[in-house]
Amino acid sequence: MLCFEISVNGKLVCRAGVGAHGVLSAILSWAQTSPEICQARGREWTPSEPHLHIGGLVNEEHLRWLEGQFEVKRGDEVTVKVIEADTVDEPVEREDAANPAIARRNRYELYKTYKAEFEVEGVLLPEDEIDSEVAKFLRRELYEQLKRELEG
Repeated sequence: MLCFEISVNGKLVCRAGVGAHGVLSAILSWAQTSPEICQARGREWTPSEPHLHIGGLVNEEHLRWLEGQFEVKRGDEVTVKVIEADTVDEPVEREDAANPAIARRNRYELYKTYKAEFEVEGVLLPEDEIDSEVAKFLRRELYEQLKRELEG
């Protein structure tokens, strides 16, 4: 089967694979909010490090091979080697993708994220006061939809 062999600084972190059919992903991401935005939202600013996510989807089940937010630091070397192998590491987490309770929990987490972005003390911010022009409209629409669904 096709597998991803993931190493950080030359040390093998995991070997992931989903078999003959499914989805397999290796995502290295980084995001940093500006100190001004944190201050405006009443939050403490902290520097951010990149995170590595190795995941998959097979038979309506989400898989993760790394615990929580797997941090990498500046200067780290992350290697994704695409290999053919008969065995892979057991995922550290499995979630039923079709479970309505899990889907609702995920939407609620997204809602809370957008609530923090779009509301101050329960009042919806005017659109021109929301940071990040990129995808502003879509996030706002999703927020409104989630708010209706989760708050009634």
